Amino acid sequence: MNIRMNLPASAAVGLTLLSTICSSPILALTISVTEDVSVLGGTRANQNYENNAYKGGLFSGVDGAYSSANPSDAPARFYLQFTLPTLESGTTILSATLNGYYNNSYSMLNGLTFDQSVHHLYLANSNNWDSSTLTWNNQPGLRSVPIGSFIPDKSPGWRTWGITQAVKESYQAGNTLSIGFRADNENVSANNNDWVFFASHESDPNSAFYLELKLGGKGPKNTPEPTTCAYCLSAILCGGMLYRRRKMSH
Repeated sequence: MNIRMNLPASAAVGLTLLSTICSSPILALTISVTEDVSVLGGTRANQNYENNAYKGGLFSGVDGAYSSANPSDAPARFYLQFTLPTLESGTTILSATLNGYYNNSYSMLNGLTFDQSVHHLYLANSNNWDSSTLTWNNQPGLRSVPIGSFIPDKSPGWRTWGITQAVKESYQAGNTLSIGFRADNENVSANNNDWVFFASHESDPNSAFYLELKLGGKGPKNTPEPTTCAYCLSAILCGGMLYRRRKMSH
């Protein structure tokens, strides 16, 4: 007895797609911030702000409240650090997205003319810092070329930045990503109100910065192999694969 099964074109296409997906699985990872802290200049340049959660705890820019009678605590910057997973040989970083929650701006909270001055993100010059000891005076400093920008608006919420190249560069130097956030205008004056607030993990763990990675290949070491193939095969068999009527001959 010979049994012949004919697959429709849709099933053949599904199997081809399955083969492609299985040969190049895509793995999505979410990485929480490891360290996040603000640093303030002026009279507070030697003070650490690890446990400061005021208005979110992460500050960038200058508030115009400065005067000779009110010593400056500006400008402000904040730093973020992520511990990146060790990747298996042959793994490709397809994309990297930084996510952060914008709480508000100083000008909007105080009923001032809304300040939409630009802020930029940079790779830090060093990963050798932690949130419990960082101050303005010992901050690592920032690279000269920005990796992203931010313009304040009147709608608090999540903001995203594509930083794929920055993450790739960080992998070349090790497994740590350090980012600094600063205002373009750090001139301390009564006319500068570009101070903005973001959420730290001390302030609200659910609104803290996090990193999303999409990887091609095997992915991080010491993790289970991706199960993409098994899921795709089930979907194809259950939803898209219809066998034609079997013809049996004796």
